[in-house]
Amino acid sequence: MSFLQTANRKVRVWQREIRYRLLSRGNREKAINSELMQLYRVCNQYLSETGATYWIVYGTLLGYLRTGALLPGDYDVDFAAISDDFELIWENRNKLPTGFKMFDTSYRHGGPKLYIKNKNDWEADIYFYSKNSSHWRAYISDWEEGHKQPVHHDLLFPLLKVEFLGKKTNIPAKTVDFLKKTYGYIGPDAIQDKKTGYWKKQD
Repeated sequence: MSFLQTANRKVRVWQREIRYRLLSRGNREKAINSELMQLYRVCNQYLSETGATYWIVYGTLLGYLRTGALLPGDYDVDFAAISDDFELIWENRNKLPTGFKMFDTSYRHGGPKLYIKNKNDWEADIYFYSKNSSHWRAYISDWEEGHKQPVHHDLLFPLLKVEFLGKKTNIPAKTVDFLKKTYGYIGPDAIQDKKTGYWKKQD
């Protein structure tokens, strides 16, 4: 079942890429941004209504910090939640609006992981963090070292309520420190070390 899930997803993503490559660059970027904004708003509303402890994370959080918008060139939306709320989020998936579907990809991450796709196959990831002593660690299968590093409780909690893309959402208590822990350098002129995944200031 997991192999079939992965194969089907690869086909959907490939078909999506073909559809959008037929657009001019400007129209393509505008169309993708519109899809991701709608996806963010729907998923953010859904997570809020479940009562789960969640926040925006990774590229979506970086976009919030830099410009208050989604990052140019981003192809998905990123949320995080505590692992104790996995079942709460998963079991309420039938409450998603028509055209949105949730998938369980925990088998690929060594722990709980979900994503939600819309009718045009754009995706919102939901990563889960579990606590061990004073630190939280994400369940994530990723080559980027910073995504897998434990994060001290005080960087995440208490979550802060903010407005992003016209909707109330949650961010880590110390967003800048959290992002630096994850990425290294977080300026817009960053370049990535292809060995570690950390970012550094461009020379």
